[in-house]
Amino acid sequence: MSVESPREAVTTVPGMSRMRQVFHPCGWPGVMLLVVLAYFMAAMLGGLGWPHDDWTQRVGPSFAPPSWEHWFGTDRLGRSVAMKTWLGARLSVIISCGGAALAVGAGVLLGMLAGWRRGWVDALVIWLCTTLSTVPRLMLLLALALLLREQTLFGVSLYGAPSMLLALGLTGWVGTCQVVRAEMIKLGALNFVTAARVLGASGFDIARRHALPHLTHLILVEFGLRVAGFIGAEVSLSFLGLGPADQPSWGTMLEEARLEIPQQVWWQMSAAFAAVFLFSLAMHEVSDALRDALDPRTGAEARPER
Repeated sequence: MSVESPREAVTTVPGMSRMRQVFHPCGWPGVMLLVVLAYFMAAMLGGLGWPHDDWTQRVGPSFAPPSWEHWFGTDRLGRSVAMKTWLGARLSVIISCGGAALAVGAGVLLGMLAGWRRGWVDALVIWLCTTLSTVPRLMLLLALALLLREQTLFGVSLYGAPSMLLALGLTGWVGTCQVVRAEMIKLGALNFVTAARVLGASGFDIARRHALPHLTHLILVEFGLRVAGFIGAEVSLSFLGLGPADQPSWGTMLEEARLEIPQQVWWQMSAAFAAVFLFSLAMHEVSDALRDALDPRTGAEARPER
């Protein structure tokens, strides 16, 4: 009976078991996962209308510093900065997650087509990636967001959040497409894919049953990285005035705080910056942990040989 080596044995550990190991509640990735879930919960509750308090209501004097009554202080109109930070998660998280889902979906689809079909399809996808990569990202985002904000889709106005979501999704798929294309080219040369072709399996069946499961860890990691990156992009667009004016967001808070800093009013900028920084850090850490948990090769390399 042959003895299985540690490098081979690690690949037989079920994915869910490795997920529980990596995201242990007492470990750093587990703490970061709880932070991400807390942000998602805040966004969901904000979307459902909780808390019910009106964020535009005056709750105290103008520029009141942080206190037990107002944890993050108040702004120039006496509104609660803590309430604006809480409700800002709704807009920022929804836009970043929606844009990441659109970008990753488009990138996976185009990358799989390019890597599997090759030929003129691959050449066309590479041309699109190269063309978009040559344009400065912020300039492309601004141009597309300004173009979409005056349009309608199925009778629904794209002004505000929808235009930013679409702009992020339509410009952020290039990196995912390149990663998936390279992985598909590598998978296409493996023996089990060749055997499936010989047995008469269609390209769609091979991609769905054999290729896509091997791309799961890449898709999840790319989604987490896109969300973390899109938070900064959404904040930048809102800071430049392209976000909705009737809803609080971390970008509009930073834009307001820009005029407050000369008056020694630092709490609104600190609250918005801390919210963006913590969410971006948590998403990066969770993405790295997902890669370690779902990619057997990463886990094998991290495990020392005996």
